[in-house]
Formats: sequence, C-alpha cells, structure tokens
Amino acid sequence: MGDPINWQKNKTTITIEEDVTIEAYAQREGYTNSAHVLRHYQVTYPKLAAPTFSVAAGAVPQGTEVTIRGNAGDTLYYTTDGESWMRTLGMATVGISQACTLSAYLCRIGYENSDTVSASYTLSAIQIEAPYFSISGGTYEKGTTFSLSAVEGATIHYTI
Repeated sequence: MGDPINWQKNKTTITIEEDVTIEAYAQREGYTNSAHVLRHYQVTYPKLAAPTFSVAAGAVPQGTEVTIRGNAGDTLYYTTDGESWMRTLGMATVGISQACTLSAYLCRIGYENSDTVSASYTLSAIQIEAPYFSISGGTYEKGTTFSLSAVEGATIHYTI
C-alpha cells in the first residue's frame, strides 16, 4: 500500500505524464474498505517521421550537395562514416566529396526517435567533351588539312 499521506480523495480523472503505478481503493462510512487495486501505466510517445534526403542514393558528381530535412524543432543527427555523428536543428546540407553512406535520424523531447535512414553515394565519372573537328566531314580536295582539338589536359586518340 502507498503512503496514506499521498492518497487523493474523490479524484476520478488522472492524467498520466510518465510511467506510473497507481494503487486505488474505495472507502465509505459504514462499509469495509474495498480491496486495493494496482495498475501500471506505461507512457508511449509518438514516433517522429524519418528525415528526407534531397538527392536519391546512387552515383552523383563530386561536390553534389545533399540536404537532409526534418521539421522545425527536431534535432537532426547525421554521419557520413557511421561513427562521427553531427548534430544540428531541423536540417543540414552535406557536400559529397567521396563515396560515402549518409545516415540520419531525428529526435525531439516528448517523441520517440525516428528511424535511421541511409543513402549510399558514389562519385560518377564526368564525361569529357568529344574532340572538335575544324571542318565537317564531306568531300574535299586531296591535301586538305584540318585539326582536331579537345579540352585542355585531354589526349586525343584517333584512327585513320
């Protein structure tokens, strides 16, 4: 039995704010007290929706920025290496400079943490521009010359 000093009389509505065990009995003049009844109440919290990524997983150009979004008031935790977690409010932008798996979840007081979501990114190869022919293909006099050029630093390969 609980401490009689803490007994509440004639109160029938109870708001549960945390896990609690409640003991109750009824008493009336001229009657024997009722049996004591114990009930345990466990509080559940609504679960936060998982954060979202602005860029789908897959191959992306180096420097692509991925925005991770939660809601105002959410604390966002994210990592690109699975170990070093960063913390910020609401949203963050992460630049993809190498292949990585971006993971994130949200938390807020009074809510169950969201599920952790992940997206794996690899760097896509950037295709170089095709070589430029100084004249179009067609019919020309013998001895006509032309040139091939490409972007700076490129090597041109060709066959005749």
